[in-house]
Amino acid sequence: MARFKFRLGAKARDTVTGFEGIITARNEWLNGCIQYCLKPKVDKDGKIPEGEWIDEQQVELVRKAASKAAAKTTGGPQKDAPAG
Repeated sequence: MARFKFRLGAKARDTVTGFEGIITARNEWLNGCIQYCLKPKVDKDGKIPEGEWIDEQQVELVRKAASKAAAKTTGGPQKDAPAG
C-alpha cells in the first residue's frame, strides 16, 4: 500500500509552475509514480477550475490539512481523474 507524503485537504504548490491548490485526490501507479490532484480556488466568475495532477517529487506543502478534512469512501472517480 502506498505511503503518501501529503494528506488530503492540505494546500500544496507545484514547485515547477507555482500552481497552488488543495489536495483533493492522490494516486499511485503500477510503476511507483505517486501523484496529487491540486484543485485551485473558485475563479472570479464563480466557476470551479479543473484540478491538475502533479508528481509527488514536485509538490511542496503550503498549509497542513484541517483536521476535519478526512478521507471518506463515497464512490466513483471525480471528473478530473487522470486518463489512463
